[in-house]
Amino acid sequence: MPKFTVSKQKIISAPLGQVYDEVRDFNSWRRWSPWLIIEPDCSLTYSPSGDSYGWAGQVIGSGKMTVTAEEKNKWIVYDLEFFKPWKPTAKVRMNFREVSDGVSDGVEVTWTMDSSLRFFMFWMVGMMEGLIGMDYDRGLAMLKDQIELGGVSSKLEFSGEKQIAGFRYLGKERECPIADIGKTMEADIAKLKNIVEKCGIKSKGKPFAVYHKWDLKKKVARFTIGLPIENSSTSYSEGVFSADMPPVSVYSIRHTGLDRHVGNAWAAGISHGWAKKFKQSRKAHPFEIYEQQAEEGVESVTLVCFPKK
Repeated sequence: MPKFTVSKQKIISAPLGQVYDEVRDFNSWRRWSPWLIIEPDCSLTYSPSGDSYGWAGQVIGSGKMTVTAEEKNKWIVYDLEFFKPWKPTAKVRMNFREVSDGVSDGVEVTWTMDSSLRFFMFWMVGMMEGLIGMDYDRGLAMLKDQIELGGVSSKLEFSGEKQIAGFRYLGKERECPIADIGKTMEADIAKLKNIVEKCGIKSKGKPFAVYHKWDLKKKVARFTIGLPIENSSTSYSEGVFSADMPPVSVYSIRHTGLDRHVGNAWAAGISHGWAKKFKQSRKAHPFEIYEQQAEEGVESVTLVCFPKK
């Protein structure tokens, strides 16, 4: 059977005992779990001993996690069982280590999973490593905020079906490392706004980004940043172009909170598609609209859209 391992780390600035206790208490997982945020009303059950918990949802399926061994403030080992929609098992481990290198002081949390797939699913190993790796990254980022900030600034609103009217836009296509998407987008949006101002073009809506391809193995993404405008026939330089976004019916999820947690909305949309809440089109790429960009003291609002068949 093809095996795979996923391991992610995050340094949390807090006392070791506080970090360990937050992870050890299954009741706290609802505050930072990368899966429970996808389905907030998912049913949860806890063993009287506190050594296991189970979940049953329409989107994230059902399963059970059980503590099988632990050494306080050092590590916890779990058995992970899934009941629906598949029935795989996995070994999960959380390691905790105090670090102090003059740059990052706190507790390094390492989240590891060892699992396997059925032999005919060997081709999915890379994809599973990528997807679960992103889940672990999301979870550790929320765990860090929960402990350091006292809460996670990430709220999902499941807006469901929505009609997006067609419009003209100014755009720039890019490919860059996934880790650099945020700063690359900021630079490109600023460039498009500058062109609009210089050319005297009237802006007609909120900035958006269409995602053409995610390469989880190479960790790069290809996308187009766009700014809705009035009709314009002006030619542009530096790879900037004008084009039309056709009208489209989408399944949408609105994320309100810190930009670093917007991946929760994407994960929710993908999971809702797998759960057959909607049928995603293969002819149109998913996109996000920046309804409100982050400012000091103000959370950003992003509408993540999955074109429907």
